[in-house]
Amino acid sequence: MKKLIALLLVALMAFSLVACGGSPAETKPAETPAADAETPAADAEAPDADAETPAAAGNVVATPNMNADGSINYDLICNYDPNYDYSQNPQYRVCYMAHSADIMYSQSAECYEIWAGKMNMQWDGFVSAGADSDQFLTNLQTYLDQGTQLFIMDPDMTIYPAIQGIIEPYVEAGEAYWMSQMGEARDWVNITEQLPYGELYRPFAGFEYYGGGQICGETLVNWWKETYPDADISEVGFAALDLSLSPALHDRMQGAYDVFASQEGVTEDQLFIIDTVANGITVQGGLDCMTPVIATHTNLKYWLVFGLIDDTAIGAANACELAGIGDQCAVMSIGGPGFQTQMDAGQAGAYRFCYAIPYLMFAEPIIGALYAQVNGWASADELWPSWVKDYDHGGEGHNYAVYLLPSWVISADNYASLFAWCDMYAGVEYYGYDQTGVSLDDYSPFMEVPEGWNTWQG
Repeated sequence: MKKLIALLLVALMAFSLVACGGSPAETKPAETPAADAETPAADAEAPDADAETPAAAGNVVATPNMNADGSINYDLICNYDPNYDYSQNPQYRVCYMAHSADIMYSQSAECYEIWAGKMNMQWDGFVSAGADSDQFLTNLQTYLDQGTQLFIMDPDMTIYPAIQGIIEPYVEAGEAYWMSQMGEARDWVNITEQLPYGELYRPFAGFEYYGGGQICGETLVNWWKETYPDADISEVGFAALDLSLSPALHDRMQGAYDVFASQEGVTEDQLFIIDTVANGITVQGGLDCMTPVIATHTNLKYWLVFGLIDDTAIGAANACELAGIGDQCAVMSIGGPGFQTQMDAGQAGAYRFCYAIPYLMFAEPIIGALYAQVNGWASADELWPSWVKDYDHGGEGHNYAVYLLPSWVISADNYASLFAWCDMYAGVEYYGYDQTGVSLDDYSPFMEVPEGWNTWQG
C-alpha cells in the first residue's frame, strides 16, 4: 500500500470537520431572522395517511406518532406528525449553530427553519462562527443568555467537551436542550479501546461513518465491473482521500479503502490513501491531491476514487478530466449539496455518485428530538430505544441512542426524484424538482436496526 501522507502543517482544530459537506468559509455570524409561517404539511409516511391512527378514530392525538393505545412511541416521536396540533404548545426558541457558513451548514439551516415553522417553533436563526471555535463558544453563551432553549450544533468536533462544560448547567436546570448534527457529540478527552472517540454527550441521529465508506467503495467497484466488463483489474487505480486529523472522516475513508483492498487480484501498487491535511478539504485541495498520483502512474488506465466530501470529490473528478481519462474514472463521496449543484449544472463529469442524506430529512428527527424533550414527552435517554448500544450509550446512568437515518446512493439518474420525494414527504417546495411520477412509497424516512448494530466490532 502506498500512503501519500502530507506534513501536518495545520492545527487539529482547523480540520476536524465531520460528515457531509465542503470547506469552511470565513463569515460573520448570521443575524437572527424572524420566524415565518410555513406551508401546511401534505400527507407523509410518518404516520401513513391511510393507516388507522388515533386521529382517524376521532381520538385526541396527545403526542406525535403515538401508539394506537395512546402511549408514547419513543422510536417515532421525533418525526413530524401532520395529525398533531403543534400550535397548542408554547412557541419554543430554536437555533442552529455551525462552524462556518459553508453550503452544508447553510442548507441545513434552511431545512431546520422549515421544520421549526411546521412545529410552531420560533426560529432564532443560523449562527455561523466564521470557522473560529472560540467564536462558536462565545455565540453559544450569548444565545443561552438571550433565552434560546433549543440548540442544534455543528462545531469543530474537538470542542464538544468545552460545549458540554458551558451548556450542561442549563440542561440540568431544564433551561436548554441540544443535539449535534454532522458528527456525534462525544468526550474526546477520555477514550477507551471500545470508544476511541469517547463517551456520547447526547443521542445522535445520522449515518454510520465506516459503513458509509464501504457503500461508496462497493458502488465504485460495481460501476467499473459493469462499465468495463472485459477490462483487467490490474489496470485499475484505487484512491481514497483521507483527512487523518478527523476521526469521522478517516473512518469513512477506511471503509472505502477496505473494500478496494479486498478485491481479488488487486496489489499494493494499485492502492493509494491520500491525506488532504496539507492541501485542504477544498475543490483545489482535491485537485492537487489527485493530479500527481494520476500523472505518476500512467500504467493505471482506470481510477476509482473515494472523494471524502463534496468539495474534494469535485476536485478529484476535475483531475481525472484534466488528465483526459474522465470517462474511465468514477469518483464518489459522502455529501449531497455539492453533488446536487454539479448535477443541476451538468458539470459532474467523473463525479458520478454520492451517498447522501438530503438535509430536509436529516433535520426532521433532530429538531423533533429537541421538541420531544422540551415538551417533557421524552428525555434524551428515552429517545430511539431500539437504537441504544450496550457498550456505547453515554456512560453509566445514560441510555443515549445512535439512530441511523436512511441514506441513498444518488447519481444523475435518480437524484432529482429523491429530492422531489423529500419535498413531497415534508409538504414543501424546498428543492423544487418535478414530482411527476414520484410517489411517497418510493422511499422511506426510516430504516431497520441493522444486524450486529449492538455488537462491538473490536
